[in-house]
Amino acid sequence: MASLEIPAGDVQVFVHGEREQMKRMRRLLVEERGLPRRGMSLSAYWAFGCVEDQFQAEKRTPVGQIDPA
Repeated sequence: MASLEIPAGDVQVFVHGEREQMKRMRRLLVEERGLPRRGMSLSAYWAFGCVEDQFQAEKRTPVGQIDPA
């Protein structure tokens, strides 16, 4: 993703995956590459080392947030 050529114009992004990877992806695309968040669907569907109940509970805490609180 770091070397991906981003076309000019209105870019739409749809990336879903593991939580820590999604945090990195959001930083890369928004902070480093300057893409606006309005055209972005970026979501964590699971977290490495977590069972589903733990993952769902953590989503409501700072560690579980993709965006900084």
